Amino acid sequence: MDFQTSVNEKQRNSDRISNLPDSLLCQILSELSTKESVCTSVLSKRWRHLYLQVPTMDLDCNKFPPDDVFVSFVDRFLGSDNHQHLNRFNFIYDVYDHDASRFKSWINAVVRRRVSHFNLHSETLVNLQLCRVFLNHPESISLPCVKNMHLDMVAYHADSTLETLIASCPVLEELTIIRDPNDLLEVVCVRSRSLKSFKMESERWECNDHAVAIDSPILKSRGFFENNYARKISTVGNMYIFAGTVEVIHEFCEIEQLPQFSSLSHLHACFRVTSWEMLPNLLESCPNLHSVILEFDCLPETEHIDLSAVSVPQCLLSSLELVHLKTPYVVNMQREGRPLTGTSSKMKLAKYFLENGAALKTLTVSASFCNIINKIKSVSRISSQCEVVMD
Repeated sequence: MDFQTSVNEKQRNSDRISNLPDSLLCQILSELSTKESVCTSVLSKRWRHLYLQVPTMDLDCNKFPPDDVFVSFVDRFLGSDNHQHLNRFNFIYDVYDHDASRFKSWINAVVRRRVSHFNLHSETLVNLQLCRVFLNHPESISLPCVKNMHLDMVAYHADSTLETLIASCPVLEELTIIRDPNDLLEVVCVRSRSLKSFKMESERWECNDHAVAIDSPILKSRGFFENNYARKISTVGNMYIFAGTVEVIHEFCEIEQLPQFSSLSHLHACFRVTSWEMLPNLLESCPNLHSVILEFDCLPETEHIDLSAVSVPQCLLSSLELVHLKTPYVVNMQREGRPLTGTSSKMKLAKYFLENGAALKTLTVSASFCNIINKIKSVSRISSQCEVVMD
């Protein structure tokens, strides 16, 4: 072996990493920070543009003092001629301090490259629209200033994915969800202390196999029950309504009649002491209800509320088979339970279903009814099949 051959052999052995294929080198670089990855471009001609093929990137506009340098760098990385799949893209960007239109084009470029993990943080982003993307881990998204969010045909990893995304927007006021007919959501859970307007559309609701849970106490009653939205949710088969939203519905009942939820089969509603009297109106809007769970945080002791003041809801006459009444049960220092006040109201509530539920098969009451369970069982029932049980 001559001298030159020996030198070449030693060089190959001493730089084994350069002998690796580009695809493997890019995977290795993806474990580094973007800054470290870019620094490898000075190693040789081969490494000069290798960082552009790395499937991950972490970008913080605050670490690029000259704005033109930052813009040039992002434009180059997300260039139209680069169609490589992105595994992870972390982005911190101040829209108002930079070009908002360019920001939109970058997001579109990231989506086109089929990004798997997209972490976005913006302190000033107010309007967010996502169309035909897949969301997996939204807990990595921080959107403290987003007020308007439009989700069009978005696919979600799980029910909690959508719920977490909404929770990441603490000042959210307007939410529009257009569901993908192929999404796997079982429950659309909307929890927001700030939400004022909520619209939802989905053709798949015609299948009557999905539920909506709403906990938005300041949701405007007229906005919540606008004609288009009422038509859409009229095909929901299962619904969970939180106490704050029930109060909004109660206010709406004082203005005009509730829309009909003709496909609603299962209802779970929570009531505060100020809103439980609107129960007949709520049941009247659910003519084909099969089962209902009603939770009351407290019931008034007096009997001034007349549940028989309105006509008997259609569901009580024809379809309602299962009723579950729940009220709190307080435990004192001696660990002995005692029901909250409202004995007469609880009795009236139980009698209302027993005396009017023509199709009723089971009335279940919580342990807080223990002091009147025998009286409840002695009430005459319109349904001969009905039994009273305590859980």
